Amino acid sequence: MNTNVISPDTGERLLDMIKDGAMVLDRAGTIIWANRAIRDLLGATDALRGCRLGDLLMASVPTETLLADRSAPSGRSKWLVATAIRSGTELLVSTQYRPQTEEFTVVARPFTSAVSNFDRVISFATRDDVTQLMNRDAFEERLSAAIERNEAGCVICADVDQFSTINEVYGHAEGDALLRAVAHRTRSSMGVDLQVARLYGGRFAAFIAADSDEAAQRLAGETSERLHHVMLPLFSICGGVQPISFSIGVARWRVDGVSADDLLAAAETAVHSVRAGSDKTRWFESAMLAERRRFFETEAELRLAIEQNALTLHYQPKVSAADLSIVGFEALVRWNHPTKGMISPGFFVPVAEQSNLIIDLGRWVLREACRQQAEWRAQGLKLVPVAVNVSPQQLLSQPISVLLAPLTEYGIDLDLLEIEITESAMMDRLPMATKVIESLRQSGLHISIDDFGTGHSSLGNLRRLPIDVLKIDRSFVEDIDRSQEAYDIVATIVAMAKTMSLNLVAEGVETIEQAKLLQAHGVDVMQGYLFHKPMPGDAAGRLLGSATGQADTF
Repeated sequence: MNTNVISPDTGERLLDMIKDGAMVLDRAGTIIWANRAIRDLLGATDALRGCRLGDLLMASVPTETLLADRSAPSGRSKWLVATAIRSGTELLVSTQYRPQTEEFTVVARPFTSAVSNFDRVISFATRDDVTQLMNRDAFEERLSAAIERNEAGCVICADVDQFSTINEVYGHAEGDALLRAVAHRTRSSMGVDLQVARLYGGRFAAFIAADSDEAAQRLAGETSERLHHVMLPLFSICGGVQPISFSIGVARWRVDGVSADDLLAAAETAVHSVRAGSDKTRWFESAMLAERRRFFETEAELRLAIEQNALTLHYQPKVSAADLSIVGFEALVRWNHPTKGMISPGFFVPVAEQSNLIIDLGRWVLREACRQQAEWRAQGLKLVPVAVNVSPQQLLSQPISVLLAPLTEYGIDLDLLEIEITESAMMDRLPMATKVIESLRQSGLHISIDDFGTGHSSLGNLRRLPIDVLKIDRSFVEDIDRSQEAYDIVATIVAMAKTMSLNLVAEGVETIEQAKLLQAHGVDVMQGYLFHKPMPGDAAGRLLGSATGQADTF
């Protein structure tokens, strides 16, 4: 006996239990079966079997017209608003023809209840379920309507810069909480007249309509400033506080596009151009399209270069300020493109950062540095620490065991690797990064803050970071012998580092005068073209194996 088969009697009893009215009609519109709910809605006191639907409902469109039209595909419903003649109840009725049995299925519910549910469906279809702002479809529809009215205006796209990192580190629940907080601040500060939507991820959009292009551009500029301003107070993230910022792109209706798609694409292109510079708001320019195409081409080629192991590492020696002996290297990635030649890291590293390829690139650099160390060891050379630049994304997006896997693979001691993180990147993610850096430091790694002096560190922040080394930015080193301000800044950094028992590295040393002043200040290590340029691994190995292992500049 097949227990999965439901008998007709059982099916009818189940349908009698549902709240919606239901009935089955033959092809002529005569009721074959009706449940209890439809009898109550129609005000029937006796059985409905044998009655015609048209005798029970009154509608602007005769029910016979709906029943006569069997052209709709199987499973497609037709809708009708009708009044029950006996009870006076207004109903929303759907009819569905089933060609296999040549019967109609009819479902009815009170119109007020149906409209309430319909409103919820409409809200679900047009609202972002996390922030309750408009979603992208609804935003594009309203934007298209405004464009069709020939209004002047601007479209603003705003990207939450730290959103992907927070999602990766703390999980989607904290990411959603951040989105809701951003949406609340935006709504409360911008006013209800601004059409605001969440497009996807951490990207929001708004449009402004005005009487003239000049007024629209003025309002868009003011709105962008307010958006930056509302992001200034710290956000609560997982029990702590975190600075969050917007990157904003703006497009003008009558200049940058003629459709909602065009304008959103232009504003989003402008957003992507923000991260390459210091200005956090960019207005779309046609030249950005060429830059964006170049970006995508570079991203695709860089991805392939990483996969095919087509990059190389060069190693720039670090020398002791006391005797100029080599005390370490900094690993610097190089890309010799097969047709374009050498591509500057100043171009392809930002591409990697924006496309999240920086994680794959950083993993390749760390593994290659460990492989090179293992090769030098096999040659019998005395090893010195190699410093590797690590991005915050790489640091925060994976377990420490994954980050350090190349050391285990090649059997490299932890004290032969130094992790360098730029000051500005560190301070932007200080609450998230501190625990990770503490764990790395406890494992035995040396941690260095690169480009120190260019960011916004405070002494209090530095004291909280478990770091070993400060690298004085080259901009101060190059001016130390001709600028009193640079001289004083270096002196201050040295004094602060000594108080905190940190080692000091001065990078970008190019003249003997600079080197002597740095030595006089008490800098521990120097790095720059005065001593050695970056060199391939085999050349660095020969330098390690030379008689003195020293620079002989002065």
